[in-house]
Amino acid sequence: MNAAIAALLFSSLTSHVSAAPGLVEASAKSHQFKIEGKLASSHHTSASTVEKHALGFIDCTANQQRLIKEAATGSNAMIANANSYLANPTSNKHKHRYTTWFGEFSNLRYKNVVSNFKNMENKATSLTYDCKACLTRVDKPYDKLSAYVNNGEYLMKINVCGAFWRAPTIGAYSKAGIIVHELSHFHEHGGTMDHAYGTKEARALAVEVPWFAVMNADNYKYFAENKPTLS
Repeated sequence: MNAAIAALLFSSLTSHVSAAPGLVEASAKSHQFKIEGKLASSHHTSASTVEKHALGFIDCTANQQRLIKEAATGSNAMIANANSYLANPTSNKHKHRYTTWFGEFSNLRYKNVVSNFKNMENKATSLTYDCKACLTRVDKPYDKLSAYVNNGEYLMKINVCGAFWRAPTIGAYSKAGIIVHELSHFHEHGGTMDHAYGTKEARALAVEVPWFAVMNADNYKYFAENKPTLS
């Protein structure tokens, strides 16, 4: 295990022991993220206990609503594609797309990935987007963040920030990909953390600590975006 991954592993385990619950946030560069909080419990909230509702907005302009709708629709399409791919483990479990982002095949890890993506199905257009909360934060510059979620809230809500608006709608490092990243943080979608940041680090995590890749938000984002295309 290289030094970077070892340090990452130690840091994550330390946060599991000592850190207080908090925000999970994405920086302006979609390949750099920071976690403030502890590892999600293996006992996740049942999806049936979470309030189901249609796409909602808080303090978003008409244009912002339009951009979010387009991105959320793209996110649903990415997740549907991921679910279609994962539905064929016999043919796909050893292929580059899966192994690049989630590592060597193991039945248990594969089932976790399948479950998490399945739980994200059509959720991008079934939650609330807040366009103002990020503006009121004093600890982080608005333009340096893409989005963040807070698992302590009952309402499933993605808080969108300045860098979100600069990203393309779909494709690599996109609004749709940012939404996938944030969706994976919710406990009922897997409760992922930010153990590694960016394509290089996410790939290394999949090789060296595949269980952490399965619990890393960026790995779900890159798997769903699939740019460049991997079979």
